[in-house]
Amino acid sequence: MGKQQVQFVRSYVSSIEKEDIPLIELLEALRFIKKAQDCTPDEIIAAVGKRMEDLTKDELKRLVQFAKAYPPMVRTLCGSLCENIPEGLAKPFLIESLRATLNPCTKYKLPISETILKNKKAWGIV
Repeated sequence: MGKQQVQFVRSYVSSIEKEDIPLIELLEALRFIKKAQDCTPDEIIAAVGKRMEDLTKDELKRLVQFAKAYPPMVRTLCGSLCENIPEGLAKPFLIESLRATLNPCTKYKLPISETILKNKKAWGIV
């Protein structure tokens, strides 16, 4: 068996409660989407999207607040995934609050297929 190396990374969120850890984990998965080993970006998007669908309204609201502290690529991915959540859970004002933090001219080159993330072009993901 091969050796695994574990590295601790600093989060962009300064104060984290114990119940916020799963939300931060989702954002960190999006942050390291290009560097993940043993899985593709499509698999990461599918897994994070599935976990986001299981969040409560309050958890989703906190996730969006935390995402605003992250780099633009993470905010873009989080916003596009929020748009794919069934109606009623992801309020449009949450999605628009994330979109307002982004430069509409910026493009993000990520190898994500349109079958996994149908609205990727609307969020500047190419």
